[in-house]
Amino acid sequence: MKKKWSRQSVKNAQAAVWLIGLGLLFLMDAFWPGILILIGISIIVQSLMPEPEDSLEAFNDQIKPPDEGEIVPEEGIFDPVPPPLEEPLQILASDLPVECPACGGPVAENAEVVKPAGKDAVFCPYCGTRIAAE
Repeated sequence: MKKKWSRQSVKNAQAAVWLIGLGLLFLMDAFWPGILILIGISIIVQSLMPEPEDSLEAFNDQIKPPDEGEIVPEEGIFDPVPPPLEEPLQILASDLPVECPACGGPVAENAEVVKPAGKDAVFCPYCGTRIAAE
């Protein structure tokens, strides 16, 4: 059975190889050809090290699949936009700032394409920042 190392132990072993190797290279004043050899030794040491015990496979073993009928949200899907209003939004172009405070894009000029963000605010059509109507 292979010995299981922690991820930190593997990083420490690699750091030791590099520190000792660089020290020897500077001591012998053979930096250029020696750095290539040090890279090769580092790769060999990495391949000889046992797999860390906190690898992804060990993590996946701890995750249980969802129960039947359990609602699981899809990854990466999150919509922070509030639900649409029942009544149409009535914000005039004169109520909007001339430009977005975050990106400087023209907001009042694009009043017909801005998306509502509540009763008294809109989203910037360029960067999506929520802007309160004046």
